[in-house]
Amino acid sequence: MALASLILGVIGLGLFWVPVINYLALAFALAGLGLSIAALIIAVRNGSTAKVLAIAAVIVSGLAFILCIVAISLWGALFSRIGDDDNSTRYEPTPTITVTSPAATENSSGTDTGSGSSPGPGTSTAPATGTSTGTDISAPASD
Repeated sequence: MALASLILGVIGLGLFWVPVINYLALAFALAGLGLSIAALIIAVRNGSTAKVLAIAAVIVSGLAFILCIVAISLWGALFSRIGDDDNSTRYEPTPTITVTSPAATENSSGTDTGSGSSPGPGTSTAPATGTSTGTDISAPASD
């Protein structure tokens, strides 16, 4: 029984890395692990010399079982990412939108209609130094 479980564990170790076949390797490793534990219990009770072979079978089958679980999860993650790769889930960055204030434009009379920092009609463009006389320098002469 210890030899059979060792052979099943070695088969599980040999096949754990192959996709889809690793499910069969998992079954071999699980069967080998069960048989090796049973063989170890029987060898200890009877005082048999197959005790060392049963311990080796437990180690090999346990390692095969763990590696099969890891390989199944890794292959599953890889194949699920490949299956999800369609055009609707592909990352496409959105264009950046830059918001600016509207540019200042001039109308037909030559006055600025934009919302800039230019003064409106009737305001002085002269620097505010000294005393004010109350007259507007930039105002057009009226007829």
